[in-house]
Amino acid sequence: MSPSSSSSKAPKSITELNLLARVHTDPCIPTDIYVNSANLLLKQARIYLKEENEEQAYVYYLKYINLLLNELSLRPGFNDSDQMVVKVDR
Repeated sequence: MSPSSSSSKAPKSITELNLLARVHTDPCIPTDIYVNSANLLLKQARIYLKEENEEQAYVYYLKYINLLLNELSLRPGFNDSDQMVVKVDR
């Protein structure tokens, strides 16, 4: 799909975007793997924002937040992760 064809679609509602931003974790997967995934989500969100794709940027920023605050922060060992330092540059 070309960028021009996606821009002609009606914008999704906040509710629809929030549903797209849901994340689920598997307790068998180590926290460090999810921390790396969170960093990739943040990187992709920034790319979408730079490309002025606000809907996708919103979804990826929200996935990032949901992963860190709603999923990983509840896991045992979350605070022990040596990769928890997430550098946020502008």
